[in-house]
Amino acid sequence: MTSLPLRSALLREYIKVLTWTDDSRNTLCVTFRVYAVEGGVRTLLGEVAGDKLTGPYNYLHLRIERALTHTYNVTAVGSQGEEGEAAAVTIP
Repeated sequence: MTSLPLRSALLREYIKVLTWTDDSRNTLCVTFRVYAVEGGVRTLLGEVAGDKLTGPYNYLHLRIERALTHTYNVTAVGSQGEEGEAAAVTIP
């Protein structure tokens, strides 16, 4: 998983972009869940469709504070809602 901090076009907000690829052996994934992690607590930010034709996958975390370090978890989710092990990344 990689990330790239960006400023919006109006230079009024900051954006962090999470980009990842799927494990080709992961044939049961229908979506990915993206969580913010703070103080050990995960908060769901959103979901990204797990369509194999669209990878790599991206999630844009909008309206963040520039000076803060952010930690994220991304999980693969199966058709019954079961989540796989989380991939974690911390972005300064």
